Amino acid sequence: MVDAAPPAAEIFPTYLPILDQGILTAHNLEFDYPFLQAEFARLGTKFVRSETEQLCTVKLSRLMLPDLPSRSLPDLVRHFQFKVGKSHRAEADTLACWLLAEKLLTEILNEADIVLLSRFARQWIPLREAAKLLGCAPAVGQSRLDAANVASRFVGRGRGGTWMYRRGEVEQVVLNGS
Repeated sequence: MVDAAPPAAEIFPTYLPILDQGILTAHNLEFDYPFLQAEFARLGTKFVRSETEQLCTVKLSRLMLPDLPSRSLPDLVRHFQFKVGKSHRAEADTLACWLLAEKLLTEILNEADIVLLSRFARQWIPLREAAKLLGCAPAVGQSRLDAANVASRFVGRGRGGTWMYRRGEVEQVVLNGS
């Protein structure tokens, strides 16, 4: 599909001014950002965006849609019935990401705080995030959460998996000092 496309060295310099302004937004930005940085580095240009200049719609959808079984972009396109074209194509995925960000940020603006907090509390977070909230190492956090009988589930397989916890229950452990 990209055989006839111009090389990155021709294209990327024209995009740097656009990428250097506003909020860098992507679905699963944690995955895409290192590729952008590596490609710009290969071209001799440093590309750095602070966390306050980034918006990851997969993280936003995990927070806002905790009860959906999947927050993959194609599944969210189907869920919201966005008319964007075929998934995994630059134009369709860019439009889907934009529509998703717009929808979820609009919901944040229009929902009552109590409703949002209830939603946020249902979010499943990985052990490393739970440990951060607890202010300890993951192994210590897991012991504390197990001792407090916080519900958990294992996601993934073997070493590639992680324990997940409901944000609200982890926050209760933090508040109770358990």
